[in-house]
Amino acid sequence: MVWVAFCYNRQVSLHFTNGRQTSQHYTKTLEDNLLPFAELLGGPLWEFKQGIALIHTTDNTKVWFNSQNIKVLDWPACSPNLNPTENLWGIMCLKVYSNGRQYSSANERKRSI
Repeated sequence: MVWVAFCYNRQVSLHFTNGRQTSQHYTKTLEDNLLPFAELLGGPLWEFKQGIALIHTTDNTKVWFNSQNIKVLDWPACSPNLNPTENLWGIMCLKVYSNGRQYSSANERKRSI
């Protein structure tokens, strides 16, 4: 799995996760990747948008966001056409798998991403 953050100025942060994720894994990923990425944005005036997967909406995750004073953008359910992450994945997949490209290992695919 890949966790990604991106913003208006084309800054991107990628993190590859291993195995099934829990709320605790997710908040650790956010702590290790989102917080440093947010520092690059240069201030507190930003909002975080995430999906509605269970690990994104657990009480543990909500408590973590509150403890970090991070505003999470409310997002309508079932709105993939409005979700910029879904559009980014679509663009990325077209490039990674262009010309019928196949990968023999996860590491090879990670390098391509």
